[in-house]
Amino acid sequence: MSSRSLWDKVDKQERDEHAQQTKSALQDLAKEAFDIFDKNSTGSIESSDLGNVLRALGLNPSNIDIATMLENLEGKEDNKSQNPNNAKGSKPTSKRIFLVPFQNHVVQLLLENKMPRDDESTVRSAFEILDIEKKGYIEPEKLSSLLSTMGEPFTPEEIEDMFSLAVDPDKGVIYYENYSTLLAND
Repeated sequence: MSSRSLWDKVDKQERDEHAQQTKSALQDLAKEAFDIFDKNSTGSIESSDLGNVLRALGLNPSNIDIATMLENLEGKEDNKSQNPNNAKGSKPTSKRIFLVPFQNHVVQLLLENKMPRDDESTVRSAFEILDIEKKGYIEPEKLSSLLSTMGEPFTPEEIEDMFSLAVDPDKGVIYYENYSTLLAND
């Protein structure tokens, strides 16, 4: 065996160990975010919480991304078999997402850098386009109207959640410079 092939083998072993450590750390991160929404410690979350869990992990899923992920997770035997309330092979009574299939799927998304968030300057630029008068803020009513009618429409609950952090409590407007930083670093 040449010294070069020995070096390649050691290098590959180190890479494999590092990859396993990274995967393990990402699984822990996915579980931590999942557990926040698993309020009763059942090892499952409501399907409707999937987007919020993904966003808590720093991902930026579209409605299509979420729907596709729900199809993948809800259709897996692993997902159904982990629900102790269902007979083997029966359909779940409420659509729930279980931890292990979720972790496996999310770790892959994170490793592949899928659904990345926009950076701060991109978010700020989007707000600046809406601020025609260059006041440095946007009225919540204007933004709410746009969010609920254009592109992928936000639900009233999503808009309410967003505004709970975005709207300045004293002035009643959204100062987008600060909010852009919060969105990009959240």
